[in-house]
Amino acid sequence: MTPLQEDDSEVEDSPVRPPLTTQEVDAVIGSRLAAMKSCFAAMLKGTSGPRGVLTMSWIVSGNGQVENVQTQSTDFSTRETAELTGCLDPMILALPFPSTRGGRALRVTYPFTVK
Repeated sequence: MTPLQEDDSEVEDSPVRPPLTTQEVDAVIGSRLAAMKSCFAAMLKGTSGPRGVLTMSWIVSGNGQVENVQTQSTDFSTRETAELTGCLDPMILALPFPSTRGGRALRVTYPFTVK
């Protein structure tokens, strides 16, 4: 399940439905997850590799455009995190979200787990 939170900077009062549902967000991320996993595979190649979670967040604007990708938390070293975010950030920015209901912005927080 993907934690979702409306971005307070552009939230309307008394929303009837969320800008996007968890299922809609998960479907978009799921459509690109195999490519995103390649970022982790590249980091782990040839090693028993680190394991952990990299939690990212971003805003989906009213027109579905992704903005403001950030690392929220990481279990990885600074070098590993830089490598992962260098690979993941462009993929996250390119996620094809639909326009949000009511044109309201939405913050998405997503944990990428390496086992």
